[in-house]
Amino acid sequence: MRCGSVDALNLPSEEAAQRAFATASRGGGGVNRINGVIDKRWRVGELEWQAWMRTLDDMGLETGYEHRPI
Repeated sequence: MRCGSVDALNLPSEEAAQRAFATASRGGGGVNRINGVIDKRWRVGELEWQAWMRTLDDMGLETGYEHRPI
């Protein structure tokens, strides 16, 4: 593995970073809607946590996490 230089990093513009933060803060949109109506309330990061726990369980690591029905 080769270490890179910080000078080789491509950083997003400040505007792009602010837009990404605003979208992530509100949720990506659409994951909890059925016909435009909010079906389930997800807290910030909860859907990502569910996905990570399911991934670990699928790998056979048996997290013991009780999954919320999707």
